[in-house]
Amino acid sequence: MGAHGEKLNMLAVLQHYDALISQKHLARAGAFLTDSLDKARQIGDKAAELTLLNELVGYHRRSGDREAALTACDDALRLLKELPLENTAAEGDTCLNCATTRSIYGEDALPLYKQARHAYLHAVPADDFKWAGFYNNYGLTLAKAGRSAEALTCYEKALRVLKGRDEYLHDAAVTYCSIAEVHLDRGDADKAAACLDAAWQKLESPANIRNGAYAFSCEKCVGAFERGGQTERAAALSDRAKEIYERHRTE
Repeated sequence: MGAHGEKLNMLAVLQHYDALISQKHLARAGAFLTDSLDKARQIGDKAAELTLLNELVGYHRRSGDREAALTACDDALRLLKELPLENTAAEGDTCLNCATTRSIYGEDALPLYKQARHAYLHAVPADDFKWAGFYNNYGLTLAKAGRSAEALTCYEKALRVLKGRDEYLHDAAVTYCSIAEVHLDRGDADKAAACLDAAWQKLESPANIRNGAYAFSCEKCVGAFERGGQTERAAALSDRAKEIYERHRTE
């Protein structure tokens, strides 16, 4: 809440942002986040400011703007230190978001993963989806560092969180694709193919709601299918994501 009792309606802000992303209006989505951040700062709404900085980290990471993404990380972590959020889910979310971004751009991320885990252990139930996000992203960092056995352990932990939950089928597919990539790195094409088959089955399930989140997962899986030689499936997922985004754009 701001110094004068004002605060942004973050539910409405995030709903509008998600709608723009689902419609693939990426430039408009980024401008909307920046404008909303300016408003939060003007009224002194620190909680909204942190949320919007986290969204900007993800937005710039998705758009490939290294400098903007890392700057947003620095701003979010600086603000985090000012707020009474130690050992909360918000602390874990911010650290995980920034760790993932720093890892993608070759920066040291391990201390932030450690801080995120510590916060989650205090604030987040073991079966919460946040843990799947933690293990998936930490696994990617470990795989990138050549620590493939540890990465596979993380991915298996993520799958245990996601198991039996229809709303996360497409997230489980992304995890299976990450496991497939590790096996491809190890030269084990058979294990990779089995994981890609599992990912395909998850994505093909009629229980999926084919919304923007599902489309984004399809996009994430394309590279693994291409690496595994399953080019027809890769093309199908790419086309499927485009169709979903276009449908949302015209709604």
